[in-house]
Amino acid sequence: MISKKVICMLGFLVLFSGMVFASDMSEAEQLRKRCETEYVQINICVTNFGDAADKENLAKGEKMIKLAKVKMAQTKYPDSIALFNDYIKLQYALYASLADKYLERTDMMMDEIAIELVDFIDNKKVDQYLKMASQNIKDAKSNKAQKYDKVAIDHCRTAKKYLLACYGAAGKAVPEQYKIDAADNNLKTL
Repeated sequence: MISKKVICMLGFLVLFSGMVFASDMSEAEQLRKRCETEYVQINICVTNFGDAADKENLAKGEKMIKLAKVKMAQTKYPDSIALFNDYIKLQYALYASLADKYLERTDMMMDEIAIELVDFIDNKKVDQYLKMASQNIKDAKSNKAQKYDKVAIDHCRTAKKYLLACYGAAGKAVPEQYKIDAADNNLKTL
């Protein structure tokens, strides 16, 4: 005959394993949502300014997310969690690569636009926008140095918004070469 003690132990084990299973499922679901949301954001960056290596890594990341979702459907939650975490590591590397590209392009735009619109420097809005862009570039570089690459990209986008606003303040249209930056600032691709 099975003792009450053994039955209680078995009941506890069943209950505990159910809680662990639910915990893994919840963690996998949270990671899935996070990865899918971040994928949309990073896809815009890679499409607009990524090089071949960035695009290859993004495609690899997309496959990782899909495989992790398959593992979730198969109730292999620990495997799913590991894949989502691997994607997040890949994503951080992508943001680091992209932050360099954003900084380089934003610096180049700052120089080109300032030279083009230097005759409008007496226009208070143009002057203010150039100063705000410059400050955001400094903030982007500081964040990049601290490895806050996504924040650095956000500061570059803000700097580019100010730089492109200089054209409107000067009564000029934004040149075609900067249309991709305007789209990127609005989280779109061309």
